[in-house]
Amino acid sequence: MTAKENQFCIEFIVDNNGTQAAARAGYSKKTARQIATKLLSKVYIQDEIARLKEEINSKKIADITEVLEGLTKIVRFDKKEIYDENGKLLSIHKIPNDHRFAIQQLESEEIKDRYGNIEGCSKKVKGYSKLDAMEKLLKYHGGYEKDNQQKTPDVLYILPDNGRSAVNSDGEKD
Repeated sequence: MTAKENQFCIEFIVDNNGTQAAARAGYSKKTARQIATKLLSKVYIQDEIARLKEEINSKKIADITEVLEGLTKIVRFDKKEIYDENGKLLSIHKIPNDHRFAIQQLESEEIKDRYGNIEGCSKKVKGYSKLDAMEKLLKYHGGYEKDNQQKTPDVLYILPDNGRSAVNSDGEKD
C-alpha cells in the first residue's frame, strides 16, 4: 500500500466520503471521484478501512462525530445551568455530563479567618472558549470556504444574429 493509499483510508473513515477522502489524501480534486471509486474497489483498501474502524472502536478513540458533539457541547454551555436557584455552585456529581464536559477548570479555595478557622469556600469555574469551538465547527463544515468563494459575474453575450437574442453565462437564451 502506498502512502497516499494509506492516507486515503485514514481520510475515508472521517466521513465515509470517498471523493473528499481522495482530495484530502492529496489526489487531484478533478479526478478524486474516479480515484475514490477505483481505490474502494480494491480488497486491500477495504481491509485497511475495516481495520482502522475496528481500531477506533476497540481503543475507544473518539471519532469525528464524537468530536463534533463535544465542540457543540462547548458552544451550548451555559454557566447558569451549573448553579442552583440561590447562585450556589452545584456539586460536581449533580452537574449534567454535557455541562461538565464544557468545564475547562474548576477551582475551590477555602476561606479562613485570622485564626485558621474555615469560614467558607470560594469556587471558580472556567469553561472552554465558545469562540474557538465555533471556529472549529465552521472550519469543519466549510463555513469560511463558502464565504470566500468569489461570485461569478453574470455575463451577457450577444450572438451574431442581428442582436435579437442573447445568451447569459449559463448558456441559456435571455
